[in-house]
Amino acid sequence: MQGFLTHWGRDGVARFFQTTDGWDAPILNDRPAPIYPRVQNTTRAERSLSMRCCTQSMRARFRTRWPKATGARFEARPLHH
Repeated sequence: MQGFLTHWGRDGVARFFQTTDGWDAPILNDRPAPIYPRVQNTTRAERSLSMRCCTQSMRARFRTRWPKATGARFEARPLHH
C-alpha cells in the first residue's frame, strides 16, 4: 500500500480497498515475522490508514450483505497460529 499511497494519495488507498474484493477474508498480521519476501518498513500512520480503509470497506460490504437487524459487528483481528 505504501507505493499506492505515494502515487495516488489517501483517497486512492481508500478507493483501492473499496474496489478490491477479498478483504472479508481473515487478515494475518505478520508484521513481527513477515512472510512476504519484499516487505517494506511502514510508519504507524501508513499502517493505520491501511487498516482503517480495510475495516471501512469490510463494514460497508457487510452492511450490504446482511440485514441490519442481525446486530452483528465486525472487528479486524490478527490471526493466531
